[in-house]
Amino acid sequence: IPAYNAGRYLDQTLASVAGQTLAPAVVVVADDGSTDDTPERARRWQDHLPIEVVRLAQNVGPGPARHHAILATDASLLALVDADDLWLPDHLETMVAAYQRAPGLVTAREFAWIRGRGIDLARRRAKPRIPIDPKDQLVALLQHNYVSFGFFPRALYERVGGFRSFLV
Repeated sequence: IPAYNAGRYLDQTLASVAGQTLAPAVVVVADDGSTDDTPERARRWQDHLPIEVVRLAQNVGPGPARHHAILATDASLLALVDADDLWLPDHLETMVAAYQRAPGLVTAREFAWIRGRGIDLARRRAKPRIPIDPKDQLVALLQHNYVSFGFFPRALYERVGGFRSFLV
């Protein structure tokens, strides 16, 4: 979990992680140079989650912060969530089941919930459909950023060289 000044959101995010039907082996929060109470809030979850907090000296951005979090664990499967996002209770269980059927990169569909409006379905329609032909899928993934809540093996992450510093 990359977290920069995420104190006002982090409790909800960690509650959604703690409420999983399949418990995570470890949860790493990369405090990305926060000036608020983000690291303290993360540590308060130690009785409920196997949590580790990695403190970065300065704000480096979400991609490099995720990289530092990944380096802090030796977990063989990696699940991403941002500090202001929530998982449904069966998220990890569903991702593991999908991965077992087809190992590689697994992604989930995200929904934007807006107070007073509910789920913003128009936001989801803004992205073009993912092509059926596998030859066209990689280009579409790169052009339209369909990957949300990524779930993948550490070996794949290492093979592609991790997150690039310019990716947010």
